[in-house]
Amino acid sequence: MQYLFCSLILLAGGAASAQQMPQELVGKWVIQRELPTKTISCWGEEEAKAIVGSEIEYTPDSFRWKSTVVKHPAVEVRVVSAEGFERENSSPSVNGSQVSFRALGITAPDAKHVSIPHQPADITKATTEIPGDEVLLKNDNTIVFSVCNLYFEAKRLQPSDAEIKAAIARLGENTDEKGFTKFEILYEDPRRSTELLVATLKPVRRSQYVGGKHPQVVWNIRALRSLTGLDFRAPTHADLTEDEAHFLDHNPKTDEVQFFGTWMSRDRVWVAPVDAQTTIIRKWREWFSQHGKGFKYVNDPVADHWYF
Repeated sequence: MQYLFCSLILLAGGAASAQQMPQELVGKWVIQRELPTKTISCWGEEEAKAIVGSEIEYTPDSFRWKSTVVKHPAVEVRVVSAEGFERENSSPSVNGSQVSFRALGITAPDAKHVSIPHQPADITKATTEIPGDEVLLKNDNTIVFSVCNLYFEAKRLQPSDAEIKAAIARLGENTDEKGFTKFEILYEDPRRSTELLVATLKPVRRSQYVGGKHPQVVWNIRALRSLTGLDFRAPTHADLTEDEAHFLDHNPKTDEVQFFGTWMSRDRVWVAPVDAQTTIIRKWREWFSQHGKGFKYVNDPVADHWYF
């Protein structure tokens, strides 16, 4: 059924494009229930009930259901229209399978569809699918997927404040093979993570810091840049050294600088004078107070966009 579902979706929507895992999908999800659709399935009630309550996890470079893991998948993303989805996934006969956006609880006129190709899996003898390998994004916290032509709904598993705070405290320690930190837990609830990160910001001593000794506030601002795609600058009244002016990207007309700047080849960080730090921290707090709740977070994993 997986291949049928995939081909029908392709007809119903736009052309698929291979890309990284969509950031709105990254995180852990718990399968909540089977959705009441009229379909002909290769699964029975026993198989359907068995997956309810199990966990699906998506990371920027992997997909997991229970202990079954697909690493470095060539993810395909497309947009599917309600009309096209119903037309291509429902039988012309009233006695055949019938499924629609309305039956799935999707109220939008179209939805993003994510497909994760993989080798045939040995989940049950009836199918080679993995739950969650073909999903429709219902909203920010709900996905819908099909297994054996039965449809299920999964809800995002939000990390607790304690888990987010623990992840923030470890920033700079949890690194990938290139040495860059990962923000996966923060991406699971970017709004709350941003709120907690902003609350931690405080000035540190103006100085330069060698690799492995970057201040916590530097890592916290890197995380904020990654989550939001934003950065703030502020003027300083301090006299800057030549290196500070260069690495802090000093603007001689406005005297504005970045909170920190990094010498790429040596991973050495220059932190701005305290007056600029204080203003930048205030800007982050004002921005979150005014825009944080309804902001569209970007969850950008590309280190070149936020590390330096």
